[in-house]
Amino acid sequence: MSFYIVTDLSSFGPADSEGNSMAEIHTLQHEGRTILPVFTFEVSFWAYTEARYAGDDAVRPAPVPMDPFRLVEMITQLERLGGLDALVFNPSLNGVGRLVPVAEYCGFMENLRPRLEDAAREARERFGDPPPGSQAFKERLDLMMRSIEAADDIAALNKERQPQEKGSHG
Repeated sequence: MSFYIVTDLSSFGPADSEGNSMAEIHTLQHEGRTILPVFTFEVSFWAYTEARYAGDDAVRPAPVPMDPFRLVEMITQLERLGGLDALVFNPSLNGVGRLVPVAEYCGFMENLRPRLEDAAREARERFGDPPPGSQAFKERLDLMMRSIEAADDIAALNKERQPQEKGSHG
């Protein structure tokens, strides 16, 4: 499953030493909150962006596909920088829709991850590992590394939140 976020193609910068490029991510403002629109279908992305940015030649919308765990990585970083409060899936131009707080989405994915890892382990036991050097092997290795990094980011974010949450109840 892929999710699509809105980036501005005209803002893409040069790649860093690891080959990662940076681009401006477009968010919405609603009632003082910064919200990331997330689309579940590329066709929904294009319908929304073509209507929202019609006549705005300064913005060249580009879909950035990512899996749900990569989305966790990205929104965790944005939240840590103080730039994101919530997600909205498949927004319309008429209204924002149901806001999903960043912590709620990250918590849901954190709880889902062990079940997906179990399913992947069972599939490996049943069908075996992809041969080293194959594209499937490279993709699996890349996914494992991103998953480990995302888990570390989520754990650090949750650790940062704990003292705040304890202090806010008293």
